Amino acid sequence: MSLLNWLNKTNVNPIDESLISTQAIMKASSNKAETVSTELNSNDNNINDYPSVWTNEMFLTFYNKYPWIVVKDQKLGCSICVQVQNLATYKTQGIRFAIEWTECSIHTYGASDKDKRQSLRKKIHKHKISECHKRREQILKAQEENILPKAVSRGISGKFESTIRVFNTVYSIVKKTRPFTDLPFDIQLQKLNGLDMGRILHSDHACADIASHIAIEMKAKVTNFIVKNNFKIAVLIDEATSVSKKTCLVVCIRASTDVKNETDPITFFLDLLELENTKSETIVVQLLSCLNKHKFSHEFLMQHFICFACDGASNMIGRKSGVGKLLTDKYPDLLVWHCSNHRLELAVDDVVNEVAGINHFKIFFDTLYALYSSSPKNQYGLKSCAKELDLQFLSIGRILNTRWVASSLRSVKAVWRNYEALYLHFDKCSLDSSRTSKEKATFKGLKQKITSTDFVLNLGLLYDALTELSDLSLELQKRCTKLPDAHNLIRRQIMIFESMSGNLADNLKSRMLNFTSSHVSSTSDTSNKYAEFIQLLEVLNPQKWPLELDILYGERAIKQLSNIFKINERDSVRGFREYIDNKSVVPNNLKPLTQAVNTLVVSTAECERLFSAMNIVHNDIRNTLEVSRVSDLLWIKCVGPPLCEFNANTYVESWISKGR
Repeated sequence: MSLLNWLNKTNVNPIDESLISTQAIMKASSNKAETVSTELNSNDNNINDYPSVWTNEMFLTFYNKYPWIVVKDQKLGCSICVQVQNLATYKTQGIRFAIEWTECSIHTYGASDKDKRQSLRKKIHKHKISECHKRREQILKAQEENILPKAVSRGISGKFESTIRVFNTVYSIVKKTRPFTDLPFDIQLQKLNGLDMGRILHSDHACADIASHIAIEMKAKVTNFIVKNNFKIAVLIDEATSVSKKTCLVVCIRASTDVKNETDPITFFLDLLELENTKSETIVVQLLSCLNKHKFSHEFLMQHFICFACDGASNMIGRKSGVGKLLTDKYPDLLVWHCSNHRLELAVDDVVNEVAGINHFKIFFDTLYALYSSSPKNQYGLKSCAKELDLQFLSIGRILNTRWVASSLRSVKAVWRNYEALYLHFDKCSLDSSRTSKEKATFKGLKQKITSTDFVLNLGLLYDALTELSDLSLELQKRCTKLPDAHNLIRRQIMIFESMSGNLADNLKSRMLNFTSSHVSSTSDTSNKYAEFIQLLEVLNPQKWPLELDILYGERAIKQLSNIFKINERDSVRGFREYIDNKSVVPNNLKPLTQAVNTLVVSTAECERLFSAMNIVHNDIRNTLEVSRVSDLLWIKCVGPPLCEFNANTYVESWISKGR
């Protein structure tokens, strides 16, 4: 389910669905009027501000009869006149402006209280029947009825449908990663099919502008929803180089809402930034500027920014001046997390460096890759041998390189499945008279290599180990994986490897059971902090509870977690007590805490997915696209709903309201 569809399922309306800016028939209020209106509203509920000659009952009687009355410093004013200070086209000759009602300066006159009350009644009645007051009431009524937008809509109703068709066409082009120049041809095709496509917005430039407009409106809808409902957020970032040789930073957001039983957190792409350099200070400045641009203010981040995740680069998790360190200086309770998948690769790399036999396997696979990837003749011969033995041919690649372990598993699996075909091909090529003596010697050596018992046993062991590591890596990459679940998966995998190989299990412990892991071994202090934090989280898991619970079980941990995530402590404790009594349903008081825990990041795989999508969108042919434009295209492609569920009406209305 797409993020926008998930958002539409909620009962909360994040922004006004009518994106048309309701323009008044004339300028309804100036800056001065807004200031006066704010002052009046702030004093509107102060019942002691009414004139001293009135009693409370008198004031309520007049207010119910004339709801536009406002009071300030024991004087009267008119809220309608404050809001509408310019009659514009409603102004005619002979209309008198009562400035005293606008400035809230109507006072009493007379000797006795009775005369003063009588004077107020006369002034109120005279103002009510005045032509100026009536005209202002008409203006406010026209504003409430949205007369101008409706008139515009009626005037362009014939063109509105054609504009919707253009927007749908643009959205389809972006979703299919087609160039902007496809729009004129698609428009022409639809005209030939008998559809009215209008006369404007048919160029490639219009296609680019419409795509950016849709992406900006969608982003605003999602971010406003998160900010309005005060959801906790986590930020994921990663840097890479685009096809145009520009250093870019991918920014993703993770949030957990638990709206309508959607308990899984959502992780989505937010923006793509062009970096001037890769210094940590530059990254922090541009990251915070990006968050502020999307309505995540500093005050919001102080309360709701709970986790930051990145890879293991020195400028990201450096202890003295890394991005994580600079962010924790600004947000002291922020949890900095080193991507679990990157740490898993570091653990595997440690084992490769420690065990000499694995390097021999790497050299062997590199030889196979060079042999078959660069020679169509050898590749065709291997395919023929596989077909002769009725085996499915699998391509052979490198292993244990910069790519994640799942790709290494595919290469080892290819050799394991094609073992008989490889032997047959090596045997034929070593005896082929058409080949040179050097080639025949190479194939003969490979044949002797794969027929040794040690090679087969080690290949099977490597296959089993990579299968386990690949399964763990894929589980950690899932968007729905939560930190407590990831910890349990890692612990279980460590126990499995302890029964298989001690080296890999030890490296997994040092790398994975921690918040961060650099190329040097982690200190015991940080490992202890991680263990303590996991113990706090286990209090929320009923499966970890003892059989006999103390009356105050877990409350200390709940209080600590509430302080870390800036959640109401008493509500969380009360909710946890209810949760102990009824384990099947999480109480509403405890949901903010469980949502915060679900928001914690496990992996930055989402950023890697975005880099893959960026390579598709920003390819060699479209290498002149600006980074901001690529960001808009990525949003529609990766976050936007499918074309069949895309509703263009809202975006067309906002497009028209902005005078486009």
